[in-house]
Amino acid sequence: MPSKTVSERRAYWGSMAALGLVLPAAVLAHSWGSLAEWYDRHGREPILVEGGVSPIYAGAAWRLVYLKRLPGPSAKAAVVLAEFEARVGKDTASMAGMCRIRLTDADGRLWAPTFTLEPIARKAYPGIEERPLCGGPAFAEAGPGGKVDMVATFLVPHDAVDLALLIGLAEAEPDTLLLKP
Repeated sequence: MPSKTVSERRAYWGSMAALGLVLPAAVLAHSWGSLAEWYDRHGREPILVEGGVSPIYAGAAWRLVYLKRLPGPSAKAAVVLAEFEARVGKDTASMAGMCRIRLTDADGRLWAPTFTLEPIARKAYPGIEERPLCGGPAFAEAGPGGKVDMVATFLVPHDAVDLALLIGLAEAEPDTLLLKP
């Protein structure tokens, strides 16, 4: 059996080195969603706010107006309409990014808002589709001292109880705000 040439050995060790770089990158790329979910669940404990109190978070006073459960598309699901507001402080620069909003329940499950407002919510509450998304452009438009009224809808299982709205802004992370009715 002939021995390997120098170029074959270099190719072999070069491929081993490449594998050492590519394999961890592939594992990280494949597990990124799981890591983000883990961070959502195990990041710092959120600042818990109950009963209409308006804490200062990321340069604004936040308030949960209501969480309303509406009929869902099936017997196993419900639509939750969340109305919340932020009264912008003096410095809108601390609120430049978009909000990360989630709905959570007593079991710690998380739901992202629906891409568009659910039709049942638009029908029951006309005019809500004109409200801005939570984030920098809405805060900049309101200006210092202005108030931004926002809504989001969530599709949740019927068994979801003790719901609360979780709000995070990149400028204030790792702190998040948990607003309970």
